Amino acid sequence: MVASGIVAILMSLDSGVDALVGVVANIVPAGIFAFFAFRFAGASKNDLVVRSFRKGIALKLLFTFLIFTWVFKHTNVQVLPLFIGYIVTLVAQWPGMIYLHRP
Repeated sequence: MVASGIVAILMSLDSGVDALVGVVANIVPAGIFAFFAFRFAGASKNDLVVRSFRKGIALKLLFTFLIFTWVFKHTNVQVLPLFIGYIVTLVAQWPGMIYLHRP
């Protein structure tokens, strides 16, 4: 969200909205993945965890594809701000994963 605000200030309001679309194109599929990936826990549910994780990955890829397809087909979006929003949101997740992985 902050990235889209910065893009809006530096470029234009329309570019900021396009960056926000890129943010949403990352957050929605990631949320779907997280829902399926962390639905089950425990050693006794190992098969359910693996199946749910795979389903989450497949749905994440599908929804990412569908969102980008819809955006490029039905809107007049600027590609650079869109991918700036998407990539910044993608990279912003990494410090959280590194922090949570520390022993």
